[in-house]
Amino acid sequence: MVKGLPEERTIALAHYMVDSGATVRQAAARFGVSKSTVHKDITTRLKRQNAVLYAEVQAVLLRNKSERHIRGGNATRDKYREEARKRGAAASRASRTQNKTGCPEGKPAPQI
Repeated sequence: MVKGLPEERTIALAHYMVDSGATVRQAAARFGVSKSTVHKDITTRLKRQNAVLYAEVQAVLLRNKSERHIRGGNATRDKYREEARKRGAAASRASRTQNKTGCPEGKPAPQI
């Protein structure tokens, strides 16, 4: 979005992060720049440009950092729940396609 002047981008990033509570990663995606660029802008450049806004952004960063372990845990839980759901659905489909002998439909029962 705002790739032009670093000074303008820095202020825009800071306002976005304060208003939305966005993480560095979310801000980078929104503005089409790298996480390194966002971090450089909101730590080095913003501190020189606007000390009040810098303090507000630091508060957002501190809050995001304190919540990071919770977001990571939720993401991991969701990942494993989805995998378990897929395994359960696959097992359910497999059991429906077996005939009375326990063989998949269309295959003859083994002769003893």
